[in-house]
Amino acid sequence: MAKLKAFNTGKFPEKVMAMSMYDSTVLRELYQSPDNKRKISRGAAYFVKNYFEQYMDSKARSMHKEFHHIYEFGRTGDKNARLFKGVVLDVPAGATINYSFTPARVPNKFGYEFPNKAEVMETGNSITIRPKRQQYLKFKLEDGRFVTTKQSVVKEPGGPVAGNFTKEFNRFMAVQAAKILQKFRYYQMIEAAMISKRRLVIPRINSGMTADAMKRAKMDADQIANLAGIRHV
Repeated sequence: MAKLKAFNTGKFPEKVMAMSMYDSTVLRELYQSPDNKRKISRGAAYFVKNYFEQYMDSKARSMHKEFHHIYEFGRTGDKNARLFKGVVLDVPAGATINYSFTPARVPNKFGYEFPNKAEVMETGNSITIRPKRQQYLKFKLEDGRFVTTKQSVVKEPGGPVAGNFTKEFNRFMAVQAAKILQKFRYYQMIEAAMISKRRLVIPRINSGMTADAMKRAKMDADQIANLAGIRHV
């Protein structure tokens, strides 16, 4: 009778353990490491910020009267004429998006400069205009006549547009932000990167290279977080 030959599993238990350690370490490093969590949160925030700004341009072009104040005169909806600027800030919960208003550079059709156009009209707080170098202010009316006064008080400088940008931003963040990340598969992109990295690791472990599984997992998690963090900046 022929002698039975033992089947060599190739250190199967060690390979299973190494693969399990790799998978658990990648997940832990991605979602528990403060640095990687920050990168992923910032990447998501930048994604939403970029989409919101494009959305705002489109909405302003179709609703000129409601949003003309947050663009240069005569260029409502032009991304190169925005008077709002967003920044992504780190917070304990992840990341947040804040907006501020930038000075207008283009004068209105009458040639008057209005540097604080966006902020003044959005807040809607009353303002007092006084002359800088002369004793009187001089205004040209639409009918061509001029009027002079020592000061001019504008009680509602924003009129019907006051608060429109703030309300639109808050509504977008409350209703659309999470949907945008889902629609454009932001987190699925991270998952796909994890699967891609795993496919490269499997042949290494199958060949017996099991000792560095945890080290490899940490390195791959960092690379995935970096990808998520900078892709949409």
